[in-house]
Amino acid sequence: MDDFAELFEIKLNEKLKQKPEILNEFKAALQISIDEKTWFFDPQALGPWIFSGKNENAACSISMTASNFEKLIKGKLNIPLAIALRKIKVSGNLTHLIPLRKLFE
Repeated sequence: MDDFAELFEIKLNEKLKQKPEILNEFKAALQISIDEKTWFFDPQALGPWIFSGKNENAACSISMTASNFEKLIKGKLNIPLAIALRKIKVSGNLTHLIPLRKLFE
């Protein structure tokens, strides 16, 4: 996947616009970093909900390489093992990550 900005800022925001019920699953703001790029997800925003940049107040932050992110969204990455091996780095409350699966389905 070459253009993560398009995925996060356009495609996923469009998905949330078409399926706003997904937003009900999220209880807090999240931050996702892939390589050197970072996006912030704010379920309380009126739309768009995913922005480029950092937010120091995110309830949970995850970071990983582009390669591991591609494996993750293709369902080819064992998440608990990836976290244990530090292929996915997580800070904050892990329970806030559970709804992300619905966003990427």
